[in-house]
Amino acid sequence: MNNNVDVKVVDVATDNILVEEFNFYECVSCHWRFIGDAQRYNCGFIYEGTDLFNFCPMCGKKIEGVVD
Repeated sequence: MNNNVDVKVVDVATDNILVEEFNFYECVSCHWRFIGDAQRYNCGFIYEGTDLFNFCPMCGKKIEGVVD
């Protein structure tokens, strides 16, 4: 059984947040949509961040890469 998965970039329209500031992804396995940007401040570092998680937040499969 393959525990790896790809994600694709999706466009999300909402009135509550500025979508231009975030990258939205969809897991091709479970179709969970999530914001890929993760950041932390003032935790011993001035700033740390990533554009994409290592694992899908819903199904837990390891993200291999981004597909079109």
